[in-house]
Amino acid sequence: MRLLFTSAPGVGHAYPLVSSAWAARAAGHEVTFAVYGITDQLAAAGLPVLDSAPGVPPYQQFHSFFERYPELRAPMERNTGEAPGKLFGHVSEPAVERTVAFAKHWRPDVVVHETAEGAGPLAAACLGVPSVVHAISADSTGRAYPRAVAEALAERYAEYGAQVREPAACIDLMPPRLLADPDPGWQFRYLPYNGGAVLPEWLEEDPGRPRILVTLGSVVPSVSGVSGLGQVVRAAHEVDAEFVFALGDADLGELGPLPDNVRQVPWVPLSRVLDSCSLAIHHGGAGTTCTTLAAGVPQLVLPHGMDHHVNANLVTRAGSGAVLEQDQLGQITGQRVRELLGDESLRGAARDFAKELAGLRPLGELPALLETL
Repeated sequence: MRLLFTSAPGVGHAYPLVSSAWAARAAGHEVTFAVYGITDQLAAAGLPVLDSAPGVPPYQQFHSFFERYPELRAPMERNTGEAPGKLFGHVSEPAVERTVAFAKHWRPDVVVHETAEGAGPLAAACLGVPSVVHAISADSTGRAYPRAVAEALAERYAEYGAQVREPAACIDLMPPRLLADPDPGWQFRYLPYNGGAVLPEWLEEDPGRPRILVTLGSVVPSVSGVSGLGQVVRAAHEVDAEFVFALGDADLGELGPLPDNVRQVPWVPLSRVLDSCSLAIHHGGAGTTCTTLAAGVPQLVLPHGMDHHVNANLVTRAGSGAVLEQDQLGQITGQRVRELLGDESLRGAARDFAKELAGLRPLGELPALLETL
């Protein structure tokens, strides 16, 4: 069986699909990933990748959308109304032509797409093959979000003489009690993929004190910078802990001098760093949130917009952490961080939720379900 996986151009959108793609490959199926802007990252995961929009910078699509629809910036930050569907329809637009052309040539049997990607479902409609929605968080389940993206691509559907269709199935990665959609699909365990790396020596050493992961994911530093972590830096001066700032190649100059207990690191697999952490402080991206939930580590979420608030709500409903909005960052004090580190009930709830998550059906059983389509 041939499976075409498609994703919006961001590692937070694509990485949750990698484990599923490898489950299919391990079962003997052919897999190709179609995406633009992050082709090297997907190729590094050992997957064949089609560049669906060569030379198109992903962030150019985001910026051009808000230049065209400035009135949708605030609704998009709240992840409400028609804004998300219109935005990701716009982001999917450059990928349509090559994704459809490749699909007509390669003839996949099933198209698996994450919820914010629109070129894959269009290609499936053109070929008359099933499409499957793949969740990346609790907010990204079901059919409403993909339908909104498809509606934003109505002109392209008409151009290809295709009709918007309901997905044949939905893949969910969270326990049913936390899903945003009342009609859950196939339930599977969230299996983190955060990229590969040669593990640094410090990661295998006992720091002799609590270790705290601090990250803003792959998008926020590029779009908004890292100034929002200024209060975290000030708190670090007051806490006897090692703060691991996993911010890639972001320029931290705007944060001023960093205290000695802050370790700045390049890209590292979050799942391995979290193995030795007592707390995670982050922006609320889907990949970071779900990876931390799976690790059973308490978290402090500082949502910036988009789906961050929904993911933050997932954390509080799971009992695994706390949330501070951007206008509440002054509450990140040394005392507050010490309270989170010493909260045994929070730690226990985080461990319990990780066990619940681990009890869901393993992804190794996904290929057999895809074959039924």
